[in-house]
Amino acid sequence: LSSPPPPPPSPAALAPLTAAAEKLGTLALYLFFATAGWVGGDFSTILGGAPLLLAFLLLLYLVHLSVVLGLGALLRAARRACAAPPKAEGGVCDALVGGAPELPLSLLLTASNANIGGP
Repeated sequence: LSSPPPPPPSPAALAPLTAAAEKLGTLALYLFFATAGWVGGDFSTILGGAPLLLAFLLLLYLVHLSVVLGLGALLRAARRACAAPPKAEGGVCDALVGGAPELPLSLLLTASNANIGGP
């Protein structure tokens, strides 16, 4: 039988490593971006595939935006239906929109942009 793993170190014990960890993380991100963007081919080959890549990305963005805005509209409609008299207590209304926060269009667009655009 193996012994249980040791407990993780406390945050105070890891505090001296924070600066080094940030530098290593930044270096790893630069390395990732450099290797992800490096094609190693002819520049005309890259430009030849650009329109197809742009069309694919446009399709991805449009599908993502339509799903986010569509779900936001459904949630707003459900919220209005549950708030209208006669107000239904319990059941579907509480399960669907019970503790959910209000999601205005500006918040949905910002969340969509943050998710599809990255950091």
